[in-house]
Amino acid sequence: MKANALFISLAVAVLAVVDASPLKFSPRHSHAVPLTRNPNYKHNTKAQIAKLNKRYPGVNILATGSVPLVNVHPDLEYYSTVSVGTPA
Repeated sequence: MKANALFISLAVAVLAVVDASPLKFSPRHSHAVPLTRNPNYKHNTKAQIAKLNKRYPGVNILATGSVPLVNVHPDLEYYSTVSVGTPA
């Protein structure tokens, strides 16, 4: 009886997860929009940098930095302390 109850609760949990999935396709979600590439797009890095400098004056978007990492296991895990934001 316990195994039956466990199986039923597991089945209900799986169905709840599947029902909540955004990837499912059903007739009520039948509208699809195809993705297409814009053939007229031209990448312009200088214009993008100028736009960011105008929007955020005084911020150096080309700044570089370094983050010292501790190699716990080669090519598997690293950790470090990183500060984000303006220092006080």
